[in-house]
Amino acid sequence: MGLYFRKSVNLGGGVRLNFSKSGIGISAGVKGARISTGPRGTYANFSIPGTGVRYTTKISGPNSGARNTTARYPYVQTVTNSYTGQTRTLRASTQWELNSLVAAERDRMKAAELRQREIERVNDVRERASAMTKQIQDQKAELNDILNHTLDIDDKLNWDKQYINDEYPEFNFNEHEPHKPKQNSGGFFKNLFKESDYSEKFTKYEKKLTEYEQNREAALSKYLAEKNAFERNKREHNAEINYLKENFESSEKSAVEKYISIILSNSQYPSGIDMDFDVEYHKSERTAIISFLMPAQTNFPIIDGYEYSARNNEIVPQSMNTEKIRSFYEHVLFSICLRTIHEIFEAVYTNAVDKVIFNAYLLKDELTHDFDDFSEHVRCIFSVSANRELFENINLRDVNVENLLSKLGLIRAEKFEFDEIQPTLE
Repeated sequence: MGLYFRKSVNLGGGVRLNFSKSGIGISAGVKGARISTGPRGTYANFSIPGTGVRYTTKISGPNSGARNTTARYPYVQTVTNSYTGQTRTLRASTQWELNSLVAAERDRMKAAELRQREIERVNDVRERASAMTKQIQDQKAELNDILNHTLDIDDKLNWDKQYINDEYPEFNFNEHEPHKPKQNSGGFFKNLFKESDYSEKFTKYEKKLTEYEQNREAALSKYLAEKNAFERNKREHNAEINYLKENFESSEKSAVEKYISIILSNSQYPSGIDMDFDVEYHKSERTAIISFLMPAQTNFPIIDGYEYSARNNEIVPQSMNTEKIRSFYEHVLFSICLRTIHEIFEAVYTNAVDKVIFNAYLLKDELTHDFDDFSEHVRCIFSVSANRELFENINLRDVNVENLLSKLGLIRAEKFEFDEIQPTLE
Protein backbone atom coordinates (compact mmCIF):
# COMPACT_ATOMS: atom_id res chain seq x y z
CA MET A 1 0.00 0.00 0.00
CA GLY A 2 3.04 2.29 -0.07
CA LEU A 3 2.73 3.20 3.60
CA TYR A 4 4.60 2.94 6.89
CA PHE A 5 3.03 3.30 10.31
CA ARG A 6 4.52 3.94 13.74
CA LYS A 7 3.80 4.26 17.43
CA SER A 8 5.11 7.29 19.30
CA VAL A 9 5.42 8.77 22.78
CA ASN A 10 5.11 12.51 23.26
CA LEU A 11 8.04 13.80 25.34
CA GLY A 12 6.80 17.39 25.33
CA GLY A 13 8.12 20.47 23.59
CA GLY A 14 7.23 19.07 20.18
CA VAL A 15 9.59 16.09 20.65
CA ARG A 16 8.40 12.50 20.14
CA LEU A 17 10.02 9.12 20.68
CA ASN A 18 9.02 6.74 17.87
CA PHE A 19 8.96 2.93 18.03
CA SER A 20 8.83 0.43 15.16
CA LYS A 21 10.14 -3.04 14.35
CA SER A 22 13.22 -1.49 12.76
CA GLY A 23 14.21 0.36 15.94
CA ILE A 24 13.76 3.58 17.89
CA GLY A 25 13.79 7.07 16.44
CA ILE A 26 13.09 10.63 17.50
CA SER A 27 11.23 13.50 15.84
CA ALA A 28 10.83 17.18 16.58
CA GLY A 29 9.00 20.16 15.18
CA VAL A 30 5.58 21.74 15.07
CA LYS A 31 2.27 20.70 13.55
CA GLY A 32 2.71 20.71 9.80
CA ALA A 33 6.53 20.58 9.80
CA ARG A 34 8.66 17.96 11.54
CA ILE A 35 12.09 16.38 11.24
CA SER A 36 12.42 12.71 12.20
CA THR A 37 15.50 10.52 12.46
CA GLY A 38 15.97 6.82 13.15
CA PRO A 39 17.43 3.59 11.78
CA ARG A 40 15.98 4.27 8.33
CA GLY A 41 17.51 7.72 8.03
CA THR A 42 16.42 11.31 8.46
CA TYR A 43 13.19 12.66 6.95
CA ALA A 44 11.48 16.03 6.63
CA ASN A 45 7.70 15.72 6.98
CA PHE A 46 5.37 18.53 5.89
CA SER A 47 1.59 18.78 5.90
CA ILE A 48 -1.23 21.28 5.66
CA PRO A 49 -3.40 20.61 8.75
CA GLY A 50 -7.02 19.85 7.99
CA THR A 51 -6.44 19.26 4.27
CA GLY A 52 -5.05 15.73 4.17
CA VAL A 53 -2.10 17.07 2.11
CA ARG A 54 1.20 15.58 3.25
CA TYR A 55 4.72 15.48 1.83
CA THR A 56 7.76 13.57 3.10
CA THR A 57 11.28 13.65 1.74
CA LYS A 58 14.39 11.75 2.81
CA ILE A 59 17.29 13.95 3.87
CA SER A 60 19.92 11.34 4.70
CA GLY A 61 20.48 7.78 5.85
CA PRO A 62 20.29 4.25 4.43
CA ASN A 63 17.90 3.29 1.68
CA SER A 64 16.74 0.08 3.33
CA GLY A 65 13.25 1.44 3.95
CA ALA A 66 12.82 2.53 0.37
CA ARG A 67 13.92 -0.66 -1.35
CA ASN A 68 10.50 -2.27 -1.40
CA THR A 69 8.84 0.89 -2.68
CA THR A 70 11.46 1.33 -5.39
CA ALA A 71 11.25 -2.27 -6.50
CA ARG A 72 7.47 -2.40 -6.56
CA TYR A 73 6.83 1.12 -7.84
CA PRO A 74 9.93 2.23 -9.80
CA TYR A 75 8.15 5.07 -11.64
CA VAL A 76 7.73 8.15 -9.47
CA GLN A 77 6.50 11.68 -10.13
CA THR A 78 5.59 14.52 -7.81
CA VAL A 79 2.57 16.62 -8.77
CA THR A 80 2.34 20.16 -7.40
CA ASN A 81 -0.15 22.97 -7.69
CA SER A 82 1.68 26.23 -7.05
CA TYR A 83 -1.53 28.16 -6.37
CA THR A 84 -2.93 25.95 -3.59
CA GLY A 85 0.43 24.60 -2.43
CA GLN A 86 -0.77 21.01 -2.76
CA THR A 87 1.93 18.44 -3.43
CA ARG A 88 1.59 14.69 -3.90
CA THR A 89 4.12 12.06 -4.92
CA LEU A 90 2.68 9.29 -7.07
CA ARG A 91 4.21 5.88 -7.68
CA ALA A 92 3.41 3.19 -10.24
CA SER A 93 4.83 -0.03 -11.57
CA THR A 94 4.80 1.18 -15.21
CA GLN A 95 5.16 4.52 -16.95
CA TRP A 96 1.74 4.42 -18.54
CA GLU A 97 0.11 3.74 -15.15
CA LEU A 98 2.00 6.70 -13.72
CA ASN A 99 0.86 8.93 -16.59
CA SER A 100 -2.75 8.04 -15.86
CA LEU A 101 -2.36 8.75 -12.14
CA VAL A 102 -0.61 12.07 -12.80
CA ALA A 103 -3.34 13.22 -15.20
CA ALA A 104 -6.07 12.37 -12.67
CA GLU A 105 -4.21 14.09 -9.82
CA ARG A 106 -3.65 17.23 -11.88
CA ASP A 107 -7.37 17.37 -12.66
CA ARG A 108 -8.18 17.02 -8.96
CA MET A 109 -5.72 19.74 -7.98
CA LYS A 110 -7.01 22.02 -10.72
CA ALA A 111 -10.56 21.63 -9.42
CA ALA A 112 -9.36 22.53 -5.91
CA GLU A 113 -7.54 25.56 -7.33
CA LEU A 114 -10.66 26.79 -9.12
CA ARG A 115 -12.67 26.48 -5.91
CA GLN A 116 -10.07 28.45 -3.99
CA ARG A 117 -9.85 31.12 -6.68
CA GLU A 118 -13.62 31.55 -6.63
CA ILE A 119 -13.63 32.16 -2.87
CA GLU A 120 -10.76 34.64 -3.13
CA ARG A 121 -12.46 36.45 -5.99
CA VAL A 122 -15.34 37.52 -3.77
CA ASN A 123 -14.49 40.66 -1.78
CA ASP A 124 -17.76 41.32 0.03
CA VAL A 125 -17.89 39.44 3.35
CA ARG A 126 -21.58 38.52 3.01
CA GLU A 127 -21.07 37.27 -0.53
CA ARG A 128 -18.00 35.33 0.54
CA ALA A 129 -19.95 33.60 3.31
CA SER A 130 -22.58 32.64 0.74
CA ALA A 131 -19.94 31.41 -1.72
CA MET A 132 -18.17 29.39 0.99
CA THR A 133 -21.47 27.82 2.03
CA LYS A 134 -22.22 26.83 -1.55
CA GLN A 135 -18.80 25.25 -1.91
CA ILE A 136 -19.13 23.23 1.30
CA GLN A 137 -22.60 22.09 0.26
CA ASP A 138 -21.33 21.13 -3.18
CA GLN A 139 -18.45 19.23 -1.61
CA LYS A 140 -20.79 17.32 0.71
CA ALA A 141 -23.17 16.58 -2.16
CA GLU A 142 -20.25 15.23 -4.19
CA LEU A 143 -19.19 12.99 -1.31
CA ASN A 144 -22.77 11.81 -0.80
CA ASP A 145 -22.95 10.91 -4.48
CA ILE A 146 -19.77 8.81 -4.61
CA LEU A 147 -21.62 5.61 -5.42
CA ASN A 148 -24.09 7.01 -7.95
CA HIS A 149 -21.26 8.72 -9.80
CA THR A 150 -19.69 5.43 -10.84
CA LEU A 151 -22.95 3.72 -11.83
CA ASP A 152 -23.14 5.78 -15.02
CA ILE A 153 -19.55 5.00 -16.04
CA ASP A 154 -18.21 1.94 -17.83
CA ASP A 155 -15.41 0.85 -15.51
CA LYS A 156 -13.80 -1.66 -17.89
CA LEU A 157 -10.33 -0.70 -19.06
CA ASN A 158 -10.45 0.46 -22.67
CA TRP A 159 -7.48 -1.45 -24.03
CA ASP A 160 -7.46 0.43 -27.35
CA LYS A 161 -6.91 3.73 -25.57
CA GLN A 162 -3.91 2.32 -23.72
CA TYR A 163 -1.90 1.79 -26.89
CA ILE A 164 0.34 4.42 -28.45
CA ASN A 165 -0.97 4.77 -31.99
CA ASP A 166 0.61 8.11 -32.89
CA GLU A 167 3.09 8.29 -35.74
CA TYR A 168 6.23 10.34 -35.34
CA PRO A 169 6.03 13.55 -37.42
CA GLU A 170 7.93 13.88 -40.68
CA PHE A 171 11.33 15.53 -40.67
CA ASN A 172 11.09 19.29 -41.06
CA PHE A 173 14.10 21.59 -41.36
CA ASN A 174 13.16 25.24 -41.00
CA GLU A 175 16.30 26.81 -42.45
CA HIS A 176 16.23 27.80 -46.12
CA GLU A 177 18.97 26.66 -48.44
CA PRO A 178 21.09 29.68 -49.56
CA HIS A 179 20.67 30.83 -53.18
CA LYS A 180 23.60 30.57 -55.51
CA PRO A 181 24.53 34.02 -56.83
CA LYS A 182 23.91 34.62 -60.51
CA GLN A 183 26.85 35.40 -62.74
CA ASN A 184 26.49 38.65 -64.66
CA SER A 185 25.70 38.37 -68.34
CA GLY A 186 27.11 40.81 -70.81
CA GLY A 187 30.25 41.54 -72.78
CA PHE A 188 33.74 40.50 -71.96
CA PHE A 189 34.83 43.84 -70.52
CA LYS A 190 31.69 44.20 -68.40
CA ASN A 191 32.20 40.78 -66.85
CA LEU A 192 35.88 41.39 -66.36
CA PHE A 193 35.24 44.38 -64.10
CA LYS A 194 32.67 42.51 -62.00
CA GLU A 195 34.44 39.20 -61.75
CA SER A 196 35.98 40.14 -58.40
CA ASP A 197 32.56 41.07 -56.95
CA TYR A 198 30.99 37.77 -58.10
CA SER A 199 33.89 35.76 -56.69
CA GLU A 200 33.38 37.35 -53.28
CA LYS A 201 29.62 36.60 -53.38
CA PHE A 202 30.28 33.02 -54.45
CA THR A 203 32.74 32.51 -51.57
CA LYS A 204 30.11 33.73 -49.08
CA TYR A 205 27.53 31.47 -50.71
CA GLU A 206 29.78 28.42 -50.35
CA LYS A 207 30.35 29.21 -46.67
CA LYS A 208 26.60 29.59 -46.05
CA LEU A 209 25.88 26.39 -47.99
CA THR A 210 28.40 24.47 -45.89
CA GLU A 211 26.82 25.80 -42.65
CA TYR A 212 23.35 24.96 -43.98
CA GLU A 213 24.33 21.38 -44.86
CA GLN A 214 26.04 20.90 -41.48
CA ASN A 215 23.00 22.25 -39.63
CA ARG A 216 20.66 20.08 -41.68
CA GLU A 217 22.77 17.00 -41.08
CA ALA A 218 22.86 17.69 -37.32
CA ALA A 219 19.09 18.30 -37.24
CA LEU A 220 18.45 15.12 -39.20
CA SER A 221 20.72 13.12 -36.90
CA LYS A 222 18.86 14.46 -33.85
CA TYR A 223 15.51 13.80 -35.51
CA LEU A 224 16.42 10.19 -36.30
CA ALA A 225 17.64 9.59 -32.74
CA GLU A 226 14.43 11.02 -31.29
CA LYS A 227 12.30 9.09 -33.77
CA ASN A 228 14.09 5.84 -32.94
CA ALA A 229 13.59 6.50 -29.22
CA PHE A 230 9.90 7.20 -29.83
CA GLU A 231 9.45 4.05 -31.91
CA ARG A 232 11.32 1.96 -29.33
CA ASN A 233 9.18 3.35 -26.51
CA LYS A 234 6.06 2.76 -28.60
CA ARG A 235 6.98 -0.88 -29.25
CA GLU A 236 7.84 -1.50 -25.59
CA HIS A 237 4.72 0.25 -24.33
CA ASN A 238 2.36 -1.57 -26.70
CA ALA A 239 4.08 -4.89 -25.98
CA GLU A 240 3.56 -4.22 -22.27
CA ILE A 241 -0.14 -3.59 -22.84
CA ASN A 242 -0.46 -6.76 -24.93
CA TYR A 243 1.36 -8.76 -22.26
CA LEU A 244 -0.90 -7.46 -19.50
CA LYS A 245 -4.05 -8.02 -21.56
CA GLU A 246 -3.13 -11.58 -22.51
CA ASN A 247 -2.15 -12.53 -18.95
CA PHE A 248 -5.19 -10.83 -17.44
CA GLU A 249 -7.53 -12.69 -19.78
CA SER A 250 -5.71 -15.89 -18.78
CA SER A 251 -6.40 -15.06 -15.09
CA GLU A 252 -2.71 -14.91 -14.26
CA LYS A 253 -2.43 -13.77 -10.61
CA SER A 254 -0.14 -10.75 -10.92
CA ALA A 255 -1.89 -9.54 -14.08
CA VAL A 256 -5.32 -9.68 -12.42
CA GLU A 257 -3.95 -7.80 -9.42
CA LYS A 258 -2.36 -5.18 -11.66
CA TYR A 259 -5.53 -4.79 -13.76
CA ILE A 260 -7.72 -4.29 -10.68
CA SER A 261 -5.19 -1.82 -9.25
CA ILE A 262 -5.31 0.19 -12.47
CA ILE A 263 -9.11 0.23 -12.43
CA LEU A 264 -9.25 1.45 -8.84
CA SER A 265 -6.45 3.98 -9.36
CA ASN A 266 -8.31 5.46 -12.32
CA SER A 267 -11.44 5.95 -10.23
CA GLN A 268 -12.01 9.66 -9.72
CA TYR A 269 -12.89 10.58 -6.14
CA PRO A 270 -13.67 14.00 -4.64
CA SER A 271 -11.10 16.00 -2.73
CA GLY A 272 -10.35 14.54 0.70
CA ILE A 273 -10.24 10.92 -0.46
CA ASP A 274 -6.75 9.72 -1.30
CA MET A 275 -6.79 6.27 -2.87
CA ASP A 276 -4.61 3.90 -0.86
CA PHE A 277 -5.26 0.19 -1.18
CA ASP A 278 -3.73 -3.20 -1.75
CA VAL A 279 -5.05 -5.94 -4.04
CA GLU A 280 -4.58 -9.66 -3.50
CA TYR A 281 -5.96 -12.24 -5.93
CA HIS A 282 -6.60 -15.92 -5.19
CA LYS A 283 -7.03 -17.66 -8.53
CA SER A 284 -8.30 -20.99 -7.20
CA GLU A 285 -11.14 -19.27 -5.31
CA ARG A 286 -11.64 -16.57 -7.97
CA THR A 287 -11.50 -14.06 -5.16
CA ALA A 288 -10.09 -10.55 -5.00
CA ILE A 289 -9.25 -9.21 -1.53
CA ILE A 290 -9.10 -5.43 -1.27
CA SER A 291 -7.42 -3.85 1.76
CA PHE A 292 -8.52 -0.23 1.63
CA LEU A 293 -7.05 2.46 3.87
CA MET A 294 -10.01 4.75 4.51
CA PRO A 295 -9.67 8.53 4.87
CA ALA A 296 -9.89 9.86 8.41
CA GLN A 297 -13.00 11.70 9.52
CA THR A 298 -10.94 14.89 9.79
CA ASN A 299 -10.55 14.87 5.99
CA PHE A 300 -14.24 15.64 5.54
CA PRO A 301 -16.28 18.77 6.23
CA ILE A 302 -17.86 18.95 9.68
CA ILE A 303 -19.87 22.12 9.05
CA ASP A 304 -23.15 22.82 7.29
CA GLY A 305 -22.17 26.24 6.02
CA TYR A 306 -21.08 29.76 6.94
CA GLU A 307 -22.97 32.76 8.23
CA TYR A 308 -22.07 36.43 8.27
CA SER A 309 -21.91 38.00 11.74
CA ALA A 310 -22.78 41.69 11.52
CA ARG A 311 -21.59 42.31 15.09
CA ASN A 312 -17.98 41.36 14.36
CA ASN A 313 -18.10 41.69 10.57
CA GLU A 314 -16.78 38.16 10.21
CA ILE A 315 -17.73 34.78 8.80
CA VAL A 316 -18.84 32.18 11.36
CA PRO A 317 -18.92 28.44 10.55
CA GLN A 318 -22.09 26.50 11.41
CA SER A 319 -20.99 23.14 12.83
CA MET A 320 -22.79 19.84 12.33
CA ASN A 321 -23.82 17.92 15.43
CA THR A 322 -21.92 14.78 16.45
CA GLU A 323 -24.55 12.34 15.21
CA LYS A 324 -24.81 14.05 11.84
CA ILE A 325 -21.02 13.98 11.44
CA ARG A 326 -20.92 10.26 12.29
CA SER A 327 -23.77 9.42 9.92
CA PHE A 328 -22.24 11.41 7.06
CA TYR A 329 -18.81 9.86 7.59
CA GLU A 330 -20.12 6.30 7.68
CA HIS A 331 -22.23 6.93 4.58
CA VAL A 332 -19.11 8.01 2.66
CA LEU A 333 -17.04 5.01 3.80
CA PHE A 334 -19.80 2.53 2.99
CA SER A 335 -20.23 4.20 -0.41
CA ILE A 336 -16.51 3.78 -1.12
CA CYS A 337 -16.85 0.07 -0.31
CA LEU A 338 -19.86 -0.48 -2.59
CA ARG A 339 -18.29 1.58 -5.33
CA THR A 340 -15.06 -0.41 -5.20
CA ILE A 341 -16.87 -3.75 -5.37
CA HIS A 342 -19.05 -2.51 -8.23
CA GLU A 343 -16.04 -1.25 -10.20
CA ILE A 344 -14.23 -4.56 -9.85
CA PHE A 345 -17.18 -6.71 -10.90
CA GLU A 346 -17.95 -4.44 -13.83
CA ALA A 347 -14.34 -4.04 -14.95
CA VAL A 348 -13.33 -7.72 -14.74
CA TYR A 349 -15.10 -8.93 -17.87
CA THR A 350 -13.56 -12.42 -17.64
CA ASN A 351 -14.58 -15.15 -15.20
CA ALA A 352 -11.54 -14.43 -13.02
CA VAL A 353 -13.44 -12.87 -10.10
CA ASP A 354 -16.58 -14.36 -8.54
CA LYS A 355 -16.11 -12.81 -5.11
CA VAL A 356 -14.71 -9.56 -3.74
CA ILE A 357 -13.67 -9.23 -0.11
CA PHE A 358 -13.40 -5.63 1.02
CA ASN A 359 -11.61 -4.86 4.29
CA ALA A 360 -11.73 -1.22 5.43
CA TYR A 361 -8.92 0.06 7.63
CA LEU A 362 -8.14 3.22 9.57
CA LEU A 363 -4.78 4.34 10.90
CA LYS A 364 -4.05 3.91 14.57
CA ASP A 365 -1.04 6.20 14.47
CA GLU A 366 0.49 9.02 12.51
CA LEU A 367 1.30 8.36 8.87
CA THR A 368 4.94 8.60 7.83
CA HIS A 369 7.15 7.59 4.95
CA ASP A 370 7.28 3.86 4.31
CA PHE A 371 4.94 0.88 4.11
CA ASP A 372 6.30 -1.67 6.62
CA ASP A 373 4.32 -3.13 9.55
CA PHE A 374 0.93 -2.37 8.01
CA SER A 375 -1.10 -4.88 10.03
CA GLU A 376 0.25 -3.69 13.39
CA HIS A 377 -0.60 -0.04 12.91
CA VAL A 378 -4.07 -0.08 11.40
CA ARG A 379 -7.38 -1.43 12.62
CA CYS A 380 -10.09 -2.98 10.49
CA ILE A 381 -13.41 -1.16 11.00
CA PHE A 382 -15.65 -3.16 8.68
CA SER A 383 -15.55 -6.04 6.23
CA VAL A 384 -17.76 -7.27 3.37
CA SER A 385 -17.60 -10.47 1.34
CA ALA A 386 -19.59 -9.97 -1.86
CA ASN A 387 -20.58 -12.73 -4.26
CA ARG A 388 -20.92 -11.48 -7.86
CA GLU A 389 -24.35 -12.99 -8.51
CA LEU A 390 -25.84 -11.61 -5.30
CA PHE A 391 -24.17 -8.23 -5.75
CA GLU A 392 -25.43 -7.75 -9.28
CA ASN A 393 -29.00 -8.32 -8.10
CA ILE A 394 -29.10 -5.52 -5.52
CA ASN A 395 -30.20 -1.97 -6.30
CA LEU A 396 -27.13 0.20 -5.84
CA ARG A 397 -29.18 3.38 -6.15
CA ASP A 398 -30.72 2.69 -2.76
CA VAL A 399 -29.83 5.68 -0.58
CA ASN A 400 -29.35 3.48 2.50
CA VAL A 401 -25.89 2.14 1.75
CA GLU A 402 -25.49 0.41 5.12
CA ASN A 403 -28.67 -1.54 4.37
CA LEU A 404 -27.18 -2.61 1.03
CA LEU A 405 -24.01 -3.80 2.73
CA SER A 406 -26.04 -5.68 5.34
CA LYS A 407 -27.48 -7.76 2.50
CA LEU A 408 -23.90 -8.71 1.66
CA GLY A 409 -23.10 -9.78 5.23
CA LEU A 410 -21.53 -6.57 6.54
CA ILE A 411 -19.38 -7.05 9.64
CA ARG A 412 -18.57 -3.74 11.33
CA ALA A 413 -17.07 -2.17 14.42
CA GLU A 414 -19.67 -0.46 16.57
CA LYS A 415 -17.72 2.80 16.69
CA PHE A 416 -15.25 3.54 13.92
CA GLU A 417 -13.40 6.00 16.17
CA PHE A 418 -12.22 3.36 18.65
CA ASP A 419 -13.32 -0.19 17.88
CA GLU A 420 -12.00 -2.77 15.43
CA ILE A 421 -12.83 -6.20 14.01
CA GLN A 422 -10.90 -9.06 12.49
CA PRO A 423 -10.58 -8.62 8.68
CA THR A 424 -12.00 -11.27 6.36
CA LEU A 425 -9.13 -13.07 4.66
CA GLU A 426 -10.88 -15.82 2.66
